[in-house]
Amino acid sequence: MYFGIKKTLFSEYLVYINNIINILGRCARCHRLAVKESKNMVDFEVIIIGAGAAGIMAANFLQSRDVSVCVLEARDRIGGRIHDIHTKQMGHLHLGASWLHHKGNKHILKALLDQYHVAYLKEDALESSDKMEIYSEHGKLSGKEKKLFTEVLIRLPKNIRKIGQQQPTLSIAEAVRLIGEKHGYSQSLIQALITRSSEHCSQNADVMPAREFDGWEPNGLFVKDGYGKLIRKLSRHLNIEQNTIVQRIDQTDEIIVIETNQKPFTCRYVISTLPTGVLQSEQVTFVPPLPTNKKVALEQLDSGNHEKIFLKFPHVFWDKDTEIFQLAAPNNRGACTQWHNVLLNTEAQNILYTNISGPDIAYARKSDLALQDLCMSRLRQMFGDQIPDPISIYVTRWSLDQFTLGGPYAHPTMKGKMGDLSTIGEPFGHIHFAGVDTSESETETVEAALLSGIRTANQILSKR
Repeated sequence: MYFGIKKTLFSEYLVYINNIINILGRCARCHRLAVKESKNMVDFEVIIIGAGAAGIMAANFLQSRDVSVCVLEARDRIGGRIHDIHTKQMGHLHLGASWLHHKGNKHILKALLDQYHVAYLKEDALESSDKMEIYSEHGKLSGKEKKLFTEVLIRLPKNIRKIGQQQPTLSIAEAVRLIGEKHGYSQSLIQALITRSSEHCSQNADVMPAREFDGWEPNGLFVKDGYGKLIRKLSRHLNIEQNTIVQRIDQTDEIIVIETNQKPFTCRYVISTLPTGVLQSEQVTFVPPLPTNKKVALEQLDSGNHEKIFLKFPHVFWDKDTEIFQLAAPNNRGACTQWHNVLLNTEAQNILYTNISGPDIAYARKSDLALQDLCMSRLRQMFGDQIPDPISIYVTRWSLDQFTLGGPYAHPTMKGKMGDLSTIGEPFGHIHFAGVDTSESETETVEAALLSGIRTANQILSKR
């Protein structure tokens, strides 16, 4: 069984997804169902909280089966942590998810991107040392040193997990230090290795156990057109209520009542795609309260840490063929030490972007001016004092956004385990939970979010 679909081969599953897409494309009724469900006198059979990837996929899946669905979105836009914008100064920016990652041979998301002609490009920096430059306190690493560093990096996931199984109390950072020391690396290079091991995504290597590290594969693709294009296509025929903040979900009776800042809604089933950080904040009241196992699981998760900082310069002063510039800094490794050149290759803009992550996520509270000063200090360590100041800066602050309160995905702390994600994803009465943080086997990616939407939709269909 794969996400509720029994004995279905991957190729057949793709056909199934494409059939849903075709149904939506030729939908004459537009499925904007606002009528009452006469049987139970509810507004909609299913209400989905959150118009991100998981919620939109779940809504599509259910609507294709003639289930009346409404999506409640707190923001004045759709997409959740997928957010592409166009600025006068910098052009098109991907503030949220922008990479195409997967594990194994199943790749539903790639099929969807191809279906809707959403372009993506390959990044080679994790496979080729020629695409990454590394700077230590002694200057740029030589070709030989860089090649060794890249080889160590590629083997990191396997070695981190191995050390974690042998020493279950070690964090990812502690495991990487052992690996770095084995190779005779300086403290600054070890810090760079820690950053590249996990914190370039969303994890805090200081608090995530090495035993639970599920690794990554060097198969990253940059979604040139942005995931926003896909989200807009998938949401064309959906009933989405924006600026609707859910405050309370009451399933005391057979009919579920959802209180919002706009008006109450009623339904038979709920799919919550609230991010881990929002669930942890208890902004939304559940009646009855969430069960103890879910509360414990939430306490044992870190909601993730990742912000992007985009800088536009008057001209290019870096190597156009290099994808990543990594500064090996002895302190504050998560504060603007890794720089990406991807946007230059895709939009011909004089733009670099860096990130704030891991133990240094608090830097996101600093002003744009303070962060610009930090960025330039880092860049001048690599490229020299003669480089120009930026002409524009843009900083994301997902960790401070009340509707996110975290990074792209959550991970277990030292007290937790990956299984805590699956605990979050278990149904609670007629409330189902979707999103990137609701399955230990499918997590960390946009594809995982989409699959979680399909999983919860199937759970509800099986109850009807």
